[in-house]
Amino acid sequence: MNAGGLTAVFHDSEGARILTSASVPLGLFTHLTHEPAMQAFEPGAKLLLVTKGVMETRHGRTHFGVERLIPLMQDAAPGFATQSATELCLAALKAAEEFKQVPWYSRLNPFGHRQEDEDLTALALVRHGTAG
Repeated sequence: MNAGGLTAVFHDSEGARILTSASVPLGLFTHLTHEPAMQAFEPGAKLLLVTKGVMETRHGRTHFGVERLIPLMQDAAPGFATQSATELCLAALKAAEEFKQVPWYSRLNPFGHRQEDEDLTALALVRHGTAG
């Protein structure tokens, strides 16, 4: 159930795609019903969830965004062929940190506004094994 709190990217034999927010948060309104949905994990399927801090990591005025997460999920992406959930989480967090690229001179200015970093968290699920 994804009510918009986390960004979810799913990868299976059909490719990588965003699992969109499909409802309001459960319990927010007592009179609304929730239609459950199921996502089957075939062998080799991966799910990556990241917090708002990862999505909103900025380089200048540009946010990291979901378009930089999808290549991490593709097995064909150079340097990012991840096989485990740990490797996938580390790749996502590393990509967000490298995207930020804080200029060297910004560290020297004691009078400049220091931006607080958001929480950078990633959670991944990877199904290993073969069908049958």
